[in-house]
Amino acid sequence: MLYLIFNIFVAINYIRNSFNLKNLFLFMTNQRFFSLLKCSIAGILLMVFAGCDKTPTDQPTQELKNPDKAVSASYCTDEISGGLTTSSTAIADYGAAVDMTVDMLKAKGTHIVGVRVAIMNEASDCELFISRGLDQTPIATKAFTPIVGNWTYIALDAPILIEGESNIYFGYTMKSSGGGMGYQSSNRSSSNDHIFFNNGWTTLSENKITGRMSVQAMIAGGDYDEKFDLGVSEITASAYAKIATKQQFSCFISNLGNTAVESYTINYAYGEETGSVTISEKLMASAMYQFISPEFTASSTPTEVTLSVSVVANNVSDAVAKNNSASTKQIVYENGYPRTMMIEQFTGQSCGNCPGGTSTMKTNLANYLDNVVWAAHHVGYGNDDFTVSKSSSYTVFYNANGTYAPAMMIDRTRVKEIGDPGPVSHPAYFSASIAQQLSEIPAFVTLEIEREFNFADSMLSMTINGEFAMSITNPRMNVFIIQDSIIAYQSGGGNSYVHNRAVRDIITPAWGDDITVEDDGTFSMTYSYHVADTIGKFASVLKNMEVQAFVTSHGSDVNSRQVMNATKKVLLPEEYSLNRGTFKLL
Repeated sequence: MLYLIFNIFVAINYIRNSFNLKNLFLFMTNQRFFSLLKCSIAGILLMVFAGCDKTPTDQPTQELKNPDKAVSASYCTDEISGGLTTSSTAIADYGAAVDMTVDMLKAKGTHIVGVRVAIMNEASDCELFISRGLDQTPIATKAFTPIVGNWTYIALDAPILIEGESNIYFGYTMKSSGGGMGYQSSNRSSSNDHIFFNNGWTTLSENKITGRMSVQAMIAGGDYDEKFDLGVSEITASAYAKIATKQQFSCFISNLGNTAVESYTINYAYGEETGSVTISEKLMASAMYQFISPEFTASSTPTEVTLSVSVVANNVSDAVAKNNSASTKQIVYENGYPRTMMIEQFTGQSCGNCPGGTSTMKTNLANYLDNVVWAAHHVGYGNDDFTVSKSSSYTVFYNANGTYAPAMMIDRTRVKEIGDPGPVSHPAYFSASIAQQLSEIPAFVTLEIEREFNFADSMLSMTINGEFAMSITNPRMNVFIIQDSIIAYQSGGGNSYVHNRAVRDIITPAWGDDITVEDDGTFSMTYSYHVADTIGKFASVLKNMEVQAFVTSHGSDVNSRQVMNATKKVLLPEEYSLNRGTFKLL
């Protein structure tokens, strides 16, 4: 090094002492000049690189300020409308992505610190990616396990400096049955929102899908006003518990502010039993913590118990207090009855995907079809030749963003794992495991149909008897007339499609008749119904018709109108169809 410095000094001194054009020219053509020049340049470069710290190419070149403060950058809001699905039940590759401009991201801060995504169906092999294009090598990737039906926060292993000019893509890939990429419905069909299916990427606008994909970039380094806001999700717990059994419940604690919470305390209660736990692990902005309660023992006598959870941030003031707690009810019972599930399908003759939706339902519910009551409402995708006006009342079971088909619900019960705010969802979401979960809910009412049919006037007379094992709030009786094997047009199925389980009439009011229960828990209700030769455009074929009866509770909102139990009987067995007179059928 000293030798190099000496050569530089000699060269400078040589120039200073010989400074005229002639001598300078002679010096520059001198062999010694070139030797000195090469040594000088090498020395300068060596000193420059020796005096600088090397910055790895995968690390930000700008310091991240306030790493504990972050906000989201996205086209969507925090509301999740549902999931984009296909009718396929085979495991396949799916994904979602959004691309955002650098200016859009820089408006929020200096660095990318995480990504939030919503996945609404069971999925495996989930991997986050950030890239400059869907066909380019990612800037970052990370495997993750999704919280099905909710937001999943994926923190990056190292922050990424927001720089350059080309858009940055945020997305994920996964393996799933039928997809289930979370989205927010809107009237916009976007070219910035991308989905992966059929082994390729495509935009929502190319597929005429309106909405925004539920993908958000988490950005830090901006000048944010500090905000702390913890929230508690709905509690997940068994709605019913047999006496003296072990019980647990869970929920998610979310950081809804823009600043990490260093520590917080969760208070919980199962009836009169209470407890608390302090979490010292930092909860980043937009991240979630899953709280699982300790085990409790249900009461030894039938009762109703309240489960509750609340959270408080330690040493900081929470900006919004009203979202800091949640509660739910659990009914502890002694005796229950076997359940027959009530499946209600939403379909339409103009719905090209509905034949596939029906196949998906049959596949996912194959183990339960012998123990279900199935009714197909031709509403939700416009009216057609099968539509019964009272069926339109049931479209309130959809979420607030509109109706669609194929769609279905089981026992008019909202399934939290699916994520929709109402009981109706796409058939692909109702997996065999969800069907099993719903089938295991005990029933607290029995049902039996006795009927007579008079051929002289085509009158069907019915008596529906039952017994309640416990009190049910505002119980209602509902009676449907169903017909199978109607040959008619169906989009996606042709002119000779076989329509089964079509609702042909609803005998009771749309929301059922009040049930008068005797002191011993029993009840009996009678109905008469004239079976017309044709209903609408289709002939009534007695051997293909059945009567369905089911009991519902009737609360003030759509998530408190569950089916408590159901039963069915063929309208007239085939062996009676050639006889005339009145037949009592038990």
